[in-house]
Amino acid sequence: MINIDVDPAKVSDGYHTFEELYDHRSMLMIALMVAMKGRFHPYKTRHHNDGSSYPGMFMVGMKLPEGQISYHLEDRYWKYCEDIPERENGPLFDGHTSADVINRLGAWIQSE
Repeated sequence: MINIDVDPAKVSDGYHTFEELYDHRSMLMIALMVAMKGRFHPYKTRHHNDGSSYPGMFMVGMKLPEGQISYHLEDRYWKYCEDIPERENGPLFDGHTSADVINRLGAWIQSE
């Protein structure tokens, strides 16, 4: 393992920094939730099902026919979620991984 003293947010693939990619992911998830508000019960919450939370972050998610998808977003995105219903606590976590979210989104897209 090589340790390099660098801000990971500024690491780039030559096109986008990690920070830019997280911005894109966050805004695209919010846009999907707004577009699907009448279908998949999107939510925002500051607390997980057990009441725990991550300082400076909140959780968004929705339940597709293929299963849950969720992300933790930085508090600066809260203002874009005005029309997303707020829950006191998130739903019981089904254990999905990042790979599961990608697979569930892909399966849902193909089923539409």
